[in-house]
Amino acid sequence: KTLGCTVHGVDQGIDTGPILGFGQLPRAPDRSLFWHISQIYLSGLPVIVDHVEALRNGGAPDGTPQPKEGGNYYKFPTADDFARFRREAGDLVTARDYADILSLAYADRSAQ
Repeated sequence: KTLGCTVHGVDQGIDTGPILGFGQLPRAPDRSLFWHISQIYLSGLPVIVDHVEALRNGGAPDGTPQPKEGGNYYKFPTADDFARFRREAGDLVTARDYADILSLAYADRSAQ
């Protein structure tokens, strides 16, 4: 029902740095996997912006240590994972979702 991302500091490992925050996104049944992935990344941006502001003001990122040694690294989905997603959740990508994401990437921001 809810998807999310973890924003964490970077250290020597893979996904082992301190947790800086979380982004969340409610699942939209009428949207594709492609759209959800793009929105998950966008949901983490406010966390990043807050930490950049703290650095700009002379602070340091305030993170929480990972709950277990080595962090949680999730591998990329396999062909079977994608097939299961299509059966259970819907399309991997649609023309509508692709166009929506492109419109964000190429939006005219000069008026802002």
